[in-house]
Amino acid sequence: MKKHSTFNLSQDRPIVHHVGNTLLRFIATMLFLFYWTLNAFSQTGSISGKIVDENGEGFPSASVIVLDSIGRATAVGAKSDYDGNYEIKNLKVGHYDLKFQYIGYKTRIEKGVVVRADNTTLLSIKLEPADNAMSEVMVIAYKMPLIQKSSTTLSSVIHHNNIKNLPTQSISDLASQTAGVYQQDANKGLSIRGGREDATVYYVNGRKVIGKPNVPIQGVDQLSIITGGVPAKYGSAEDMQLDQAKMPIDNTRVEPTKPETSTEEFNTIIENEFLVAARSPLSTFSIDVDAASYSILRRKLMERNAIPADAIRLEEMINYFPYNYPNASAEQPFSVQTEMSDCPWDSSHVLLKIGIQGKKIDTDKQPPSNLVFLIDVSGSMQSMDKLPLVQKSLKLLVNQLKPDDQVALVVYAGSAGLVLPTTPAANKQKIIDAIEQLEAGGSTAGGAGIQLAYKTAIDNFKKEGNNRVILCTDGDFNVGVSSENELVNLIEEKRKSGVFLSVLGFGTGNYKDSRMEQLADKGNGNYAYIDNEKEAQKNMVAQMGANFITIAKDVKIQAVFNPTAVKSYRLIGYENRKLQDEDFSNDKIDAGEIGAGANVTALYELVLSKERKMATIDLDDKKHKNDQMELSSNDLMGLRIRFKKPDENKSALIEERVGFDIRKLSETSNDFRFAAAVASFGMLLRHSKFSGNFTLEKTATLAKGALGEDPDGLREEMLSLVDLAEKR
Repeated sequence: MKKHSTFNLSQDRPIVHHVGNTLLRFIATMLFLFYWTLNAFSQTGSISGKIVDENGEGFPSASVIVLDSIGRATAVGAKSDYDGNYEIKNLKVGHYDLKFQYIGYKTRIEKGVVVRADNTTLLSIKLEPADNAMSEVMVIAYKMPLIQKSSTTLSSVIHHNNIKNLPTQSISDLASQTAGVYQQDANKGLSIRGGREDATVYYVNGRKVIGKPNVPIQGVDQLSIITGGVPAKYGSAEDMQLDQAKMPIDNTRVEPTKPETSTEEFNTIIENEFLVAARSPLSTFSIDVDAASYSILRRKLMERNAIPADAIRLEEMINYFPYNYPNASAEQPFSVQTEMSDCPWDSSHVLLKIGIQGKKIDTDKQPPSNLVFLIDVSGSMQSMDKLPLVQKSLKLLVNQLKPDDQVALVVYAGSAGLVLPTTPAANKQKIIDAIEQLEAGGSTAGGAGIQLAYKTAIDNFKKEGNNRVILCTDGDFNVGVSSENELVNLIEEKRKSGVFLSVLGFGTGNYKDSRMEQLADKGNGNYAYIDNEKEAQKNMVAQMGANFITIAKDVKIQAVFNPTAVKSYRLIGYENRKLQDEDFSNDKIDAGEIGAGANVTALYELVLSKERKMATIDLDDKKHKNDQMELSSNDLMGLRIRFKKPDENKSALIEERVGFDIRKLSETSNDFRFAAAVASFGMLLRHSKFSGNFTLEKTATLAKGALGEDPDGLREEMLSLVDLAEKR
């Protein structure tokens, strides 16, 4: 008889249930930890930037290598592109050491580069020449041409009678072994990096060439190289010199060039002071939609160059970014919005933001455009960040044009010429072909080019259209009408024709910011600085209407402060846009323009009074009926805006009152806090006495909490620039 085991189910079931719950909790915990760990380690970011030489030239095919914990090279890294730009993607969050290398230049290691989740860390590097770095290249088109290399230790010259005895190498070998010589494309032969006056100089067929000659050159079948200055047939430099002593004297010796000295020019900025409202209740200035200062600042930060204080125009930094202001009504070309809060860098003060939004126009409703591209093709425009970038930028713009738009192409160097007569944009390929065929060389006759461009625009004027000259240059005019006064007078005369002027700046080294800004201001246009393809995309595509379609001209702002409520005030930026109070009502006085969809932001720092009374302010507006403004005890200030329609010469007036709606900083809009962060960033970089105890770290915190919707990543990029500035 079998024995059967029996279980008391009423006792055992609770034990089984308890064990099951414990096991389930354990499994759930492990799964949570697994997925949390997986997610943490799956968070990645990237590092990008530009690798440049001592003159700001980008290195093609430079190496960027990620090092391990003991400084050894890993398989992770990147090669820079044709313009010196690089990007390393999908890096896990953490800190990295990077090695930057280029033949003929000193290796550089950057330690502790931070990578954040879903973020791009900007890191641009300048490499210094090695002791034997090439300072000059000489190409001579004989039967067996020679590239001559000069260095600080040896400058060698081989007589042409002996060139035939030199060993030869293929173009690809040459490109891989010689600093500054490279192949952009396997089918396009050889290129030589360089291209600025007072920097790298070339001699092709015995002729001096400033710039980047592309090979094949007529008559050049193959290239020979003297590696390190000593041909392979010689065992040493001494052997070569003894052999040369027996040869006839060759007068084609190349002298090493001097390092480039920057000749960039910026107008002097004297920062606005606080003004006592009881003595100066009126603050009058011209609006400004220019944004060049921010792009220049970005370039200098990324290339680790010094930033002149005069290059920092706070209003242009603030206005570089789009803000979410309400669209204008059907009756007005723009809307006006104000916002106030505690000032971040001085909590005892109040920060006032004035926002103006230009009316947005649908693409299909935009007026037809009559555009003349005026392009500087002088010798100073040969480097990759100049004419080649101009060509890329203008092709982007051409692709945005409608069939009823039209384009002409004028160039200038030693003289001006019409490369492409006015052509309908329906024939885009013809326009693009003309742009692609441009080459640089010669001196710079800017005035002659401007005259021809305006004549071309006027001859093809569209009465109810958008008539505009778009000038692309580094501003280094040196032939003919070239002084600032002459050029300004010329532009002021030409703007009477109804043709507007936009100025796009390119390049470094000899860049004339002061001249560019003034020409745009006097030409009823805007001024932008394009330092890379992303900036070109922003100006030519994303903000095309804001930059090239004017909806209001000669726009002036006048703040009328209630002196019983405001002790003193300071306009932040706009130093070179200030006007005399009586200029506000004078329609002969030039001011700024607003483009379709553009927004303009101005900031005031205020010291308030505890007393609030009614006030009557004289407006110096004797030509108009309302030559006074009455402000009640509930009015902090009055705001007056004058503007003209693009085709009219008489101004219209908008007036508003601003009350005391002062919010806590934490309750303000993202736009308010971000604009304040940009202003503090600029003040800190120019060492403003008004920045108080504010720091770059506090600026970063303020900006980070105000990124909001940032579809183009512009605000995130600014945050990266603040990080770069902190490391300087």
